[in-house]
Amino acid sequence: MVKSALHKKVAITGANGFIGSTALKKLKAHGLNVRPIFHNQLPDDATDYDYICCDISNNASINGVFNDIDTILHLANYVGNDESLAQKVNVQGSQNIVEEARRAGVRRIIYVSNASVYEGPTHKGIKESEVACKPESLTSITKLQAEHTILEFEESAILRPLFIYGTGDKWFIPSIATFCKAGLPPINEGKALLSVISIDTLADYLLRLIQCPDSTDGIFHVSEPPVELKKVIQYCENKLALEGSNSTIDLESAYEKLTKYGVRKHQLELIASDHYYNCDRINNLLQWAPENTFDSAIDKYSNWYEKVFAN
Repeated sequence: MVKSALHKKVAITGANGFIGSTALKKLKAHGLNVRPIFHNQLPDDATDYDYICCDISNNASINGVFNDIDTILHLANYVGNDESLAQKVNVQGSQNIVEEARRAGVRRIIYVSNASVYEGPTHKGIKESEVACKPESLTSITKLQAEHTILEFEESAILRPLFIYGTGDKWFIPSIATFCKAGLPPINEGKALLSVISIDTLADYLLRLIQCPDSTDGIFHVSEPPVELKKVIQYCENKLALEGSNSTIDLESAYEKLTKYGVRKHQLELIASDHYYNCDRINNLLQWAPENTFDSAIDKYSNWYEKVFAN
């Protein structure tokens, strides 16, 4: 008899990270048998789980970690500018996971990458196979390398969100808030449509993929309905009690003003023009699509962003 998804054990790497912590709670709340994999920091509720501490970049450290595991949610990653760490965690760590998964007889690996791996200044509803990959940031470059490794596994799914918001977000909304604090008016009138997804909706996708009885092999876009940049700016301005600007600025001028904040041009390109993606492939597979929109979901995370903005 084939076990149901409730009885198959799921391992989560990066279980105390931005995505992993929410996914862990979501899967547990739905009765799944979960084994969180922590690195060196344990959450307060760690003893509620059959957890393991290890270093995925060390092959010997993960020996036996995936014994009796059906599915691995690979959510551990390094985001930053340290090339050595990016290679160690994102690339070597993923290679180690694939090798140990094969040895342990794991059935499937699900990995969360990012849509910033694509080339091109503008993406309007593209499908997964319509644009070549040409990542620019260190994180995206090493995530794409990790994708290639994981896709060699017998059954693997790669999820590509673009901007993720919600509790734990230190990059998307906080970056927009930084632009607002710098007095930067909306780039190109803030008309760019952006693929965004809340951390809870992303966890819903992961849960449904695990429960899906069909093959989940391949690359998938995941997103809520796209939102205009100006709506994200308005949210930040309201939370920061800033007066909105009626003017606009072009990409080059914005980059010139923000270089002192360490902002890269590619970061601005992602919000200066349309970057939204077709999610039909995964939504048709799961026979489900998220009902949340940025407008309906963002207030749920106000407490988090108020703390972030206060710093």
